Amino acid sequence: AHEARVKIAEENKRKLEERKAEAETAEEEAKMAAQELAEERQSLQATEAQLQMVEASLSAAEAAAMATEKEAFDRAARIAALQVEAEAAAAALATAIADAADLKEVAAAAVAARAEAQVELAEAAARIDALTVAAATANDPARAEEYQATQAE
Repeated sequence: AHEARVKIAEENKRKLEERKAEAETAEEEAKMAAQELAEERQSLQATEAQLQMVEASLSAAEAAAMATEKEAFDRAARIAALQVEAEAAAAALATAIADAADLKEVAAAAVAARAEAQVELAEAAARIDALTVAAATANDPARAEEYQATQAE
């Protein structure tokens, strides 16, 4: 009986050591799994940080694109305004050219009218001189002879 108890005790001891070894193995495996989980968590956190950086970069690029688009629209509006101003200036220039042509015609007509008036004025002055001489010499024959001598010179 004693031997049987010793055998049972040895068997129990062996089973206990096996269980202890299994527990130690399981504990090591659990530690390794925990380590792997911690590493995976760190990797996921790093990936998440990278994703956040990419999102921030995309947001910045989108904001820059929107600013560029707004700048392009502003430039297009300025170009359109300048085109309107250029068209208005061209119309004003065409009007000024037409007005200048009209003024040139008016000036030419004024020059012609002035020349005609000068001719008429010279003719009127000649008639006045003739009338003045005729009036002065009509009653005075001596003066008439003096006038005719002055005219001959």
